[in-house]
Amino acid sequence: MDPKIIAVLIGVIGALLGVYAKEYLQAQLKKRRAITILRVNLFLFLRKMQDDEHLNKLLMAGSILDDRYLKSLTSGDDSKYKELLT
Repeated sequence: MDPKIIAVLIGVIGALLGVYAKEYLQAQLKKRRAITILRVNLFLFLRKMQDDEHLNKLLMAGSILDDRYLKSLTSGDDSKYKELLT
């Protein structure tokens, strides 16, 4: 093959890889930003729940029920958890 054609092919492939890498990095950055914003909002929400007495009690009750549900899943017997729901 002609060296000029090989050089053009290498340049085109390099340009395509460069554009792909740039778009990939931008997408990863957007995901990281979205995760950071979600995490901050979640922590702020949980802090506000802990500051409010009634919401804090609701949060504690939910975590207790969640622990019981997880234990029922690991044991394979969810009859006790179903009793809590009814």
